[in-house]
Amino acid sequence: LPKSRSEGKPSSPASFLPDFGSKAKSMLRNIIAWLTRHNCSLGAVKSCGGINPLLDIVCSKNQSTIMNHCRMLDKFVQHCDFSFGSDTPVVEASLLFDWLKALESAGVGAHTLTAGLSALRWLSFALELEWVC
Repeated sequence: LPKSRSEGKPSSPASFLPDFGSKAKSMLRNIIAWLTRHNCSLGAVKSCGGINPLLDIVCSKNQSTIMNHCRMLDKFVQHCDFSFGSDTPVVEASLLFDWLKALESAGVGAHTLTAGLSALRWLSFALELEWVC
């Protein structure tokens, strides 16, 4: 029998939560690489001195939210690659609207469209990405 009530129990409720940190960093690293291949200017990568310091800062808090954003952004990348192949033009605002139209025609709900817009807004803010209009 345990000697105290806390013996044999996890130290905090947070120990039950999954660690999304490494997965979020990996997904975001892939998105950054994709954007870089398509000549996108990422001011935050330059400001932080590289991708790894940026990922450490961006992925330090709210990892599950970042995972949700990365999942939506991964759908955006897949849409661009499927629609344009390896000849995806420079990422511009018209691609965003094409993606949102494709999501809508696929019958997704309003919350998914809102999540897509939120993910793109978060990406623009976190990476200092400027969209070409």
